[in-house]
Amino acid sequence: MKVLDPAQIAWLLRELEVAGVVAMRRAAPYLSQKLWLAQQLPRVAIAQDAGFQLRLSRHLGLRGKLRQSEPALFALMSEFIARPPASFEAVLRPVSAITGQVEKSVASELFALFDPVAPVIDRELRELLPRYGFDALAEAPSLQECLEWHGSLQGLFEQIRAANHWPVARDRLQLHLDAPLRPQVSEQRMLNAALSHARRTIALMPVPRLQPERPAAPRENRVLHVCR
Repeated sequence: MKVLDPAQIAWLLRELEVAGVVAMRRAAPYLSQKLWLAQQLPRVAIAQDAGFQLRLSRHLGLRGKLRQSEPALFALMSEFIARPPASFEAVLRPVSAITGQVEKSVASELFALFDPVAPVIDRELRELLPRYGFDALAEAPSLQECLEWHGSLQGLFEQIRAANHWPVARDRLQLHLDAPLRPQVSEQRMLNAALSHARRTIALMPVPRLQPERPAAPRENRVLHVCR
């Protein structure tokens, strides 16, 4: 699992606070839509509900092969609703089998509808996190690489939330969510959405030079030679 050092985490949180107002304004409709979809899952007949299908397609950003294979994806969703997936892999493999490509973004968005703390892999997040030293994920990764990155992303969010400054950053981000939405959105979901929607603002900020702390080198015992 990739771990960032305290200086990198502090840098990330500082920039997220600066970009937080704009980020949460952008993220609020996304979070509201995700919450609505998740609440509808237990009682929706997705194969017959055209309205739900349309909202789900827009939320997932379906395009290309997946857009052309919507019936197969909705049939798979019906299976997930009947038996909720226990892991990201349980969603990633069958969704990717529909197109023959690793559908990291759509699969993680779908899994996050069933797990309120599961991270979502999107382009914005993949482009932002290497700024702080987090490993990049290739545009077309292998399935195993995608699973490992998803797990590392989960660990990173836990690391950020364990940082001393997280409560301050969390409270400031929540200020920009509608009051009814705040208790219904997990901290991890809010953090994920805030980072994704902050990427364009943060990209305009200068990159500081972070010098990792190094242990002091031991002093050498030197012998002074005096020339006669």
